[in-house]
Amino acid sequence: MKNNGRHYNCSKLRIDKKKLSFFLFFWIIAFIILAFNIGNLIAYFTATVSAQNAFTIEAEYIVIFDANGGTGTMSNQSISYNVQTPLAANLYTRTDYIFYNWNTEADGSGTSYSNQEEVNNLVGANNQPVTLYAQWLLGNPVAEINGTFYSSLQDAVSDVPTDDTETTVKLLRDTTEAIHVNAHQNVVFDLQNYTISNDGSTRIIDNYGTIKISNGTLTTNAAQGAINNESGAKLVIDGGSIIATGSGSRQAIYNNGGIVEISGTAYLCSESNTRAAVQNQSKGTLNITGGTIVSTRYYGVQNAGKMTIGTEDGVSNKTTPVIQGFKHGIYSTANFSFFDGIAKGATSAISDVSKVANKETGYNITNSEETIDGKVYKTAYLSISNVVTFNPNGGTVSETSRAIENGNAIGNLPVPTRAGYNFLGWFTDPDVGTQITASTIVTQDITYYAHWQASATAEINGTTYNTLKAAINAVPANNTQTTIRLLRDASENVTVPANKNILFDIGNYTLSSATNNAVITNDGTITITNGNIYQTYGFAAINNNTTGKVIMTGGNITSTGTRAAIYTVGNGIVEISGDAYLSSNASGFTTLNQNTYERGTVQAVSATANTIITGGTIIATDGVGVSTCGPLTLGVKNDGVVSTTSPVIKAETSGIKCTNTLNFYDGIVKGKSGAIDGTISDCEPGYVKVDGTESINGATYYTAYLDGI
Repeated sequence: MKNNGRHYNCSKLRIDKKKLSFFLFFWIIAFIILAFNIGNLIAYFTATVSAQNAFTIEAEYIVIFDANGGTGTMSNQSISYNVQTPLAANLYTRTDYIFYNWNTEADGSGTSYSNQEEVNNLVGANNQPVTLYAQWLLGNPVAEINGTFYSSLQDAVSDVPTDDTETTVKLLRDTTEAIHVNAHQNVVFDLQNYTISNDGSTRIIDNYGTIKISNGTLTTNAAQGAINNESGAKLVIDGGSIIATGSGSRQAIYNNGGIVEISGTAYLCSESNTRAAVQNQSKGTLNITGGTIVSTRYYGVQNAGKMTIGTEDGVSNKTTPVIQGFKHGIYSTANFSFFDGIAKGATSAISDVSKVANKETGYNITNSEETIDGKVYKTAYLSISNVVTFNPNGGTVSETSRAIENGNAIGNLPVPTRAGYNFLGWFTDPDVGTQITASTIVTQDITYYAHWQASATAEINGTTYNTLKAAINAVPANNTQTTIRLLRDASENVTVPANKNILFDIGNYTLSSATNNAVITNDGTITITNGNIYQTYGFAAINNNTTGKVIMTGGNITSTGTRAAIYTVGNGIVEISGDAYLSSNASGFTTLNQNTYERGTVQAVSATANTIITGGTIIATDGVGVSTCGPLTLGVKNDGVVSTTSPVIKAETSGIKCTNTLNFYDGIVKGKSGAIDGTISDCEPGYVKVDGTESINGATYYTAYLDGI
């Protein structure tokens, strides 16, 4: 055969066809094998991706709560896999039983979980439900140690060995007790989100050993506070809440020479108007590395010992711990270390920044402001910042410098003082320059200078007066209330005539007596809301005459002589409320009724003088708290509640001595020789006077307050 000039051998052509068939068969087999392997590869890849997704995509599982003999209703709980989540609170009940915990087996032989315990992956894989069975204890035990149950928390604590062996005491329900921990007892309180409250007369815990609290709540309204940590004791709080309620209460923690460590999510709060939320005495050690400490009416932390806030680690965290006080965030009379956290206070964040002896290297204390519940708080924290220096330019200023984060506003400015001058503001130059404000941005280290103007003492609607007397003379005699604002501290003796109605806005200043006479002699109507009135002579701070009316809703009146803070004659009227504070050394007998009547911090020597006290604190450091020949009313009748914390009257002799009508509707009265010397004419409906005793600074006081019938 010839084709295109090429010759082919037919026998060879036949051999090539055989080879071709073999070749095709080989590749068909190879393709089948390859296709099978590709399928396996695809399946493997799909399985691998699915496996990876199983670890990256969070699924949910269902927790079913079984009453296991109890009654009630609880919904199932969906929990994300790989996410730490607290179990729902138990809602089941069982007559004559107390809920103990949850268990994966109905008979309790499985894994146990406490009420609201945080759990992670109760099941081995996604989408599997798990049933938790309620476990019940017959009777009503309060606490447990390793399967032994106790009828009170103190019984359980008393069973803890005194060889420093750490022992966990588990609280099984809310309880009201006073607990004593002895030396060398080492107690871990597992409160399981339950509450310990006190019995109303003493502290919740007196600690002489070692205790740790991580959950639950301690709450008290007693004048003794929540926890006393004594010399040699150790208190560790890394969670839970300790709350002291009521203005008459004391500290959440009082460290009287031991060691206190506060960290984690701990929350401590006090509503006392005379005690800090946490108080560290001179021989105490206080370490705060986390948590939140709040005082709603006084200092957050008061320190006289060794104190460290935060951890020295080369950086500063300004978000934790948080220390907040209604007055000062931190009030310290001893040097302390400040490495982390933020302090907040309406008066100051830190009362004396010179007491900060150690801080993170390269960081400065930075000052700013924050509005909390409508009130402006000063804040202090550490940052890498610019330094602002305040030059008082002939005056004095408590804050000479502050650190401001670069690019931030300077914030609330300090107010300097200078005798005989009024402060005009802070300026960029000693003589002229530009005035700055709280919103001025700081971008470098800089000095600002105080500017001054020859001073006045008082001001009425923008008109200034050199003396308070001159301002009072300018008030119209038509009973229209006029506000006189004090511009500086003043020493004067003034008289308010009849038919003049004056609101004294004393601010942060002090009005004191210049001679041996009353600071204010009142024949008109005066209202005091703030500031200080101070008397050192042998007269009352305020003499309230027959046509006079004194209304005091705030501020302080102090008389260190031998007479009253407020002395009323004739038909005078006195009304005291709010957070007013009055104190005196008044002692001996008055010139009227001297055989039966003693001087008091608040004193009325006429049978027609009317005294109404609905709030505030009245202290007698020598004689009677309230001494009156006229009608006396404590509190507000028929207001639906009875307060045992306000007003407060405390005296070295009788709390109250009254020879006239005495109505008792609110408050607490304390006196060393007796609470109330007089006959109560009327009480809040449904309440009766209760008499007791209270130990204050080692002395026994008789007390009187109202309680329900």
